[in-house]
Parts: sequence; C-alpha cells; structure tokens
Amino acid sequence: MTEQKPFTVCIARQSGAKGHEIGKQLSRRLGIRFYDKELLDRAARKTGIDTEFISRHDETVERGFLAPLLDLTSSADSMGDRLFRQEMQLIRDLHSRERCVIIGRLSDYILRNEDNVLNVYIYAPEDYRVENIMTQNSIERREARRLIREKDAARESYYRFYSMNHWTQQKGKDLMLDSESFGVEGCVEILSAAVRSRFGAPEKR
Repeated sequence: MTEQKPFTVCIARQSGAKGHEIGKQLSRRLGIRFYDKELLDRAARKTGIDTEFISRHDETVERGFLAPLLDLTSSADSMGDRLFRQEMQLIRDLHSRERCVIIGRLSDYILRNEDNVLNVYIYAPEDYRVENIMTQNSIERREARRLIREKDAARESYYRFYSMNHWTQQKGKDLMLDSESFGVEGCVEILSAAVRSRFGAPEKR
C-alpha cells in the first residue's frame, strides 16, 4: 500500500467570505481532517487558560493580552505567550503527521518554511460578505458591515503583529479565490484540483 504523506491546506479568509464553509467541504471531499477553533480549544486545555476568555480574544491583539509576545524570549510567561506557543506546536505537529485543512490561526506563517503546504486566501466583495453575515447572525445591514470591518481589522493586526507581513498580500499565497465569483462549490472544486495536482490526494466521494 502506498504511504500517504502528510500535507496541510492553510486557509486565510475575510469575514463573511465563507472560508470556513469552503474549508470544511474541502476536507470532506478529500476525506481529511478539518481544524478551526478546535485548535484553540486544544491549546487552551493544554495551557489551562479559560476557554471563554480565549474565545473573546481569538485572532486579535489587545494591549495586556498579546503584547508580551513581542518578546517571546522574555522570562515572563504570560497567558498569551503560553497560548501562542502551544498553538504553534499543535499546528506543526499536525502538519508533520496528518493530511488536514486548517482555518486561520496564522497557520500559513507558522508553516512558511515547511514542505507540502498549500496556502489559500478566500475573499469577496464587501456587500456579498455583509449579506452573508446578516443571514448568518440575523442582524441589520449596518451592524453586519460594522462586524466584518472590525473582525477583518483585528485579523490584519493579529497577522501583522506576529509575521510583520500583511494578511491580504499575495506573497506566500498559492491561490486567492473570490468566493462570490466561484461560489462555495466552485472554490471547493478548484482547491480539490489544486490539492490533487500538488499532493496527489484522491477525492472521497
């Protein structure tokens, strides 16, 4: 039997662009594991940090929480320090032994020097994303627009904080897909083909 080598599909996404849904459907199509907030929960359990506290700071940078991470060699072992180190270790461990899809979590940056990684960015026009968030959360248009702008600004700050790069830049991305243009199923088809081409992974129908 041919040995199945591990690989990771890292998906960064704009709020409301359906990146989570695309990633989940892709994992089902390929018959591989899917990780999103589960990674954060695992890291929280291993560090003993309250999961409710962590969920409020997910993919954000706030003064007093993640600021100590500017100096990861510091002797002060902050909650942010422990969480980041644990999440980074989990992502590297998964990449070394599994075939999986990881949503966000700076996975593209953490695995930047590794082989067998496909880096993807899912985006869409703001009005399309606003409509998705309105439907998903049953809220008014103005509130949905505010939410996606705040969430995307937080993700950009989080990404830049650790990587010194911009979250939306083309450098380091293998594919950048407009989910309004292609739709969820279209994006899944494109990514499935890319995974098969790069890693030789069969689809699970």
